[in-house]
Amino acid sequence: MRFLFFPDSTICTLFPLSPQCSSDAVMGCTIVSATNYDSTATVDTTPTSCIIIGCMVNGANDYNPEATVSNGCYGGCNWQTALNYDSAASWFAGGCRFDITDCMDSRATNYN
Repeated sequence: MRFLFFPDSTICTLFPLSPQCSSDAVMGCTIVSATNYDSTATVDTTPTSCIIIGCMVNGANDYNPEATVSNGCYGGCNWQTALNYDSAASWFAGGCRFDITDCMDSRATNYN
């Protein structure tokens, strides 16, 4: 039995020949959406070797479950009709303020 050592300290058995242990194997990132995608790679170096930038906040509008690096997404008031609308907020975190018109309470300052 012969063994081949790869830089990631994995011992590969050459018999039977697996893709990771093939002399033709090219280690690198095989995920197309990653910033460090390697079109010549045939085997992922490690599961976390691919860099995928995106929102890592579960529940955010632009949440990316494959993201490995945060793009800085944050929560805020993302309702366009709110007085404090924040176009940069990628997920609703509450706290929206609205201009209430036609108040029916005669004691209120905005009674209409």
